[in-house]
Amino acid sequence: TPAELVQVAQHEYNIIRAIDPAALIAAPSGGYSYMDQFWAAGGVKTMDVMAYHLYPDPTRYTTSDYAAAERVQYWPDALMGVYAKYGLTQPMWDTEGSWNMATGVMANDADQVAYVARSYLLHWSKGFQRAYWYAWDQPNLGTFWDATVGEHAAAKAYRQVYGWMVGATMPAPCAMSGASVLFNGSEPAQYACTLTRSGGYQALAIWN
Repeated sequence: TPAELVQVAQHEYNIIRAIDPAALIAAPSGGYSYMDQFWAAGGVKTMDVMAYHLYPDPTRYTTSDYAAAERVQYWPDALMGVYAKYGLTQPMWDTEGSWNMATGVMANDADQVAYVARSYLLHWSKGFQRAYWYAWDQPNLGTFWDATVGEHAAAKAYRQVYGWMVGATMPAPCAMSGASVLFNGSEPAQYACTLTRSGGYQALAIWN
């Protein structure tokens, strides 16, 4: 129950702080309704990080009008509202996430490569400070490597996007134009994310 989790989280917090006062402690991750109950029941408000998990299941949700990666733009909104309700302003981390189930519409390399890039750029745009991919060799969740194929194309995409993002800044959230909805399909939207570096460098990551 949320009340039981409050007790567990308080013990965890006290033990970790006693061992290492400088450790970063992440809050529990859960849906917005559950986490609302957690904070209402006295959840530790001095956690260092607000944790979130994003696994858009393409076999259940993705259609031509309902793109998987773009859900990072609005799926966290309800939970962010809970944070605001309790005055929580700590950094947000997606402590685990990727496409959920490596079958169905995410089964081909092109979709997976595109998902990696779009997901990481949009996490940054949404205000997440970190996003941890799950997982390198997990067979069903965001697989980057297996013993038969070795490194997948999506792993190479991760390395490429790492090169785009690390050391750069995103001066403003990614812009969307050309559609009244967040998704692709009959009314395609164009997304543009600006990246800058020292010395006047500017780049745009753009997709439909």
